[in-house]
Amino acid sequence: VLESSTNTAGVSIQVKADVQEEGLAAVDEESFACAIGGMDWSFCISKVLDRVTIDDGKTSFQMPVKEAESEIIDAAHDESICVCGLDSILSLCAPFVCKDGDRPVFDGICLRNVANKMSAVATDGHRLAVVETSEPWLDSDAIIPMDAASILMKEEWSGEVEVWRKGNRFFFSNGSATVSTLCIEGKFPDFSKVIPTHDNARFTVGRDAFLKALKGASGFSSKIGGSTRFDVNGTELRIGSFSERGEFKTSIPANAEGMNVTFLASWAYMQTAANLCDGDLVHVHVLDDETPIVMRGASKNVTFVVMPIA
Repeated sequence: VLESSTNTAGVSIQVKADVQEEGLAAVDEESFACAIGGMDWSFCISKVLDRVTIDDGKTSFQMPVKEAESEIIDAAHDESICVCGLDSILSLCAPFVCKDGDRPVFDGICLRNVANKMSAVATDGHRLAVVETSEPWLDSDAIIPMDAASILMKEEWSGEVEVWRKGNRFFFSNGSATVSTLCIEGKFPDFSKVIPTHDNARFTVGRDAFLKALKGASGFSSKIGGSTRFDVNGTELRIGSFSERGEFKTSIPANAEGMNVTFLASWAYMQTAANLCDGDLVHVHVLDDETPIVMRGASKNVTFVVMPIA
């Protein structure tokens, strides 16, 4: 059993082995990873006094034993659920997590219970991602820190994942590995008030053409992630930005309904949302130049919201 932990999250991986002597030994994780990096999984690990030896018959490594911490995983639990595709659910929210650390409840991904189904939410105050699923969820909400979410976003967590809770700690197991994480304390804000319930303009653009236009705008924005002008007019979307380097203008075909509308938004935030939209089209809903912009791909249960720039 290999275990490692940070202040908030830990992982336990069970590997089939010929165990001849049980015991606990802690070594530096970087040294351990370096040692086994060039070996296959037929090496032998042994502990003698204050050193651990790893030997595959050809190469041998020795590492000093560190003071062992208490075991981080307690597999016993009373009630659990099983969900699937946890990696893709978290991956849709991860780019929207706050990174400045000033608002702790925004520093992770909130997994919520909505009618006994999982809903994943993340926001940094300027943009928002909401993923509604048909997967079951526990009674209580949990804000999962990113060091745990980064593990759970890996491909091996795409299948069935067992989830249970003990106090403020959540556990995730895929059968061979278990991730344990302390939840971020605090109440996640009521994000539903941010999402407009109606619009004055709706337009649909080709995803690839939209991303290409946003990439062009990025080179002439006044700053990284700076404002870009969007004009919806008839059957086209005009995109423009300018800075001391010059001015960028382009237009792409759009299937527009409702009023013509103009708004300013961060090209970087729009690009992140468009990148995550599935399918060939991006559907955009706009009320006015002061109201958040709603973006969706083919999946109606995945919503991205971007705040406009005044």
